[in-house]
Amino acid sequence: MLVRVLVTVLALAVPGTAAAALPFAQDWSDTSLVSMDDDWSAVAGVVGYRGDGLVPGTGADPQALVADGSATPLDVMANRTNPAALFIGGLAELELADPSVALQPSSTADAPHLVLTLDTTGWRSVEVAYLLRDLDPGSDDAVQPVALQYRVGATGDFTNVPAGFVADASTGPGLAELVTPVRAVLPAAAEGRPLVHVRVITTNAADSDEWVGVDSIAVSGLEDRPAALAVTSPWRLWLPRALRLGVPARVGADEAVALQTTLRIPSWLARRLGLPLVVGRAVGALGEAGSLRIVTRFSARARRKLSRARAVRVTLRVSARDTAGNETIVSRRVLLFR
Repeated sequence: MLVRVLVTVLALAVPGTAAAALPFAQDWSDTSLVSMDDDWSAVAGVVGYRGDGLVPGTGADPQALVADGSATPLDVMANRTNPAALFIGGLAELELADPSVALQPSSTADAPHLVLTLDTTGWRSVEVAYLLRDLDPGSDDAVQPVALQYRVGATGDFTNVPAGFVADASTGPGLAELVTPVRAVLPAAAEGRPLVHVRVITTNAADSDEWVGVDSIAVSGLEDRPAALAVTSPWRLWLPRALRLGVPARVGADEAVALQTTLRIPSWLARRLGLPLVVGRAVGALGEAGSLRIVTRFSARARRKLSRARAVRVTLRVSARDTAGNETIVSRRVLLFR
């Protein structure tokens, strides 16, 4: 007992809860990560809490349990190999043929939960996915509900994610075959935040609780950054041909974008000829990462006004807007001459 208390104190000092960057993944295949009871220090971005006293009795809906459980003991039973013989509630690292960390409530461990600490800065549409695995081949049989929740910041209540709820992640008795995939996109409030907690939580059932693994965890999304844009265009063109056919360019992007190009002339020349600064436009689109050729043509009025010039220096401006509304702009100077 003294050793277990000492390990718990050390784990509280260094719980390994620095926010993990996305994309995040943990499949528990490295069984050396959890090597001592109640010690999560080697597991990046993950801790488990026993959840003592978070619910008043049995059969509570974990979706309704949103209170912070970080004041309850850090918990994990390391290096266990036989879940059917493991009757203590809480969390366990099960070193099976396919290892996993699992949850099983009890009268003490009322609401055991696994917490991911994530940094979603630069990400949107953050998706949490994992497998709930019935790992208890023993005689236990219960309706084992499991909920998915999140919160922004280090304190306060959690918010339930309805799409992540599983009403019963177990079968039995004597069965340990059910695998339930869970996949849910977190609300927009969890996007682009330096600290987001995501937890998988279950509660003490009315019957004999079963071990349910939380495995193959993956958290990712869409990177919230402007598209990378590459623009290739001639640096000089014959003026009569450019006025007739336009200014060509090849535009490449690393994601789907809507494109708009413009041709601009110097302000002094615009004033002299009575033209606007923008003398040509074109639009295009890329449905996915790739490239296309786009030609920006002069307006009819600009063609007339510029037809007598000996040389004109124009700016080809390419704007790419991705599906999140982020804009990237690249400009190229082109000399039109006779």
